[in-house]
Amino acid sequence: MNMKAKLMKVTVASLQQNGQTVLDKTLTVTSGKPSTIYCITGNSRPAANIDWYIGFQKRGSETSLNFIPTNEDNDKAIYCQAYNIDPNQPVLSNKPILFVRAAPKILDVSLSYKGYAGQCIMIQFDFYSNTDENLTVTAQHSNSSGLINQGIIRPPRLDDVGDSQPVSDFRATLAICMKSETDFGQYDVEVKNIVGTDSKIIKIIKQITPEKPVNFHVTNIQKNKVSLKWLSEYNWGFAQVFVVEASIDNITWINVSQVNSGYRDGWFSTIVGDLIPGSEYFLRLYAYNINGRGDFADVQLKARMLKESTQASSMEVGSEVGIGVGGAVGVGVGGAGIGIIGAIIAFAIRRRLHGMYKGSVI
Repeated sequence: MNMKAKLMKVTVASLQQNGQTVLDKTLTVTSGKPSTIYCITGNSRPAANIDWYIGFQKRGSETSLNFIPTNEDNDKAIYCQAYNIDPNQPVLSNKPILFVRAAPKILDVSLSYKGYAGQCIMIQFDFYSNTDENLTVTAQHSNSSGLINQGIIRPPRLDDVGDSQPVSDFRATLAICMKSETDFGQYDVEVKNIVGTDSKIIKIIKQITPEKPVNFHVTNIQKNKVSLKWLSEYNWGFAQVFVVEASIDNITWINVSQVNSGYRDGWFSTIVGDLIPGSEYFLRLYAYNINGRGDFADVQLKARMLKESTQASSMEVGSEVGIGVGGAVGVGVGGAGIGIIGAIIAFAIRRRLHGMYKGSVI
């Protein structure tokens, strides 16, 4: 005698990965690597229908979900819903948040640097990594067959960082030393973890003459003298001398002051004296070293001397400056070769956005 099979409504659904029930609030997968998650419903009659969701997007309708995670899946809930007798009353599984382990990403790095032979060039860049595995950071000359050098960085766990989106979590500083002329050229800077690699190509160009000074301005004007101040933009490698020139007609220029900066960076100042009271002077500034003269400062100043024995502060003379000037007057040197170097790479890692954590170099 045939008997109608008794219906059994599906009442439970749970996730399973690698034969283990997913109980954690976070489900870890790897970007670009196939992953399989099962929806377990227990006994039911008829068999349950399954729908899979990642975030708000439906991703499948099988007992298992076979998918390749991407970085866009990170921080989204994954779950299944099951129903058999009444499709309007599905049973939902737990909803763990996907943590997609991703390759590191270099977010910000300058594409070119200038330096002198004998100087260590500081290559600073920001990068992101959301895994707690070690990262390897390398720099390799484009004309080298082997690795220049490398260091290993251990980032914090994501829970410590508190962010799951690509933000600038780390800053690395590489000191690549130019021991000879052949060390200049193109380098491949690479950050690598167990998931993948990101790299950027940077160039280190030989600096022949000094960089132009910046923030050239008047700080004080008196009856027969003017006080000037400026910032050395770049002063590594060779000792340099700053030269202030003055002109009455903006055509004929005379050297009126020289400041020997040695190997020091920073602010410099000078006082130009023996000027004619009430007269107007044009002032310009450049630096030179053993390779020749650099560019003039971006600003050419114009200052009128006072007629009386009083002083004018920098606030009072501010409106009298601001003539733009440009043009390179440096001496060029060509023919830099490329070769393998014994570069030194030093690392300085710090958290930029998250206060308490300080990364370590191991």
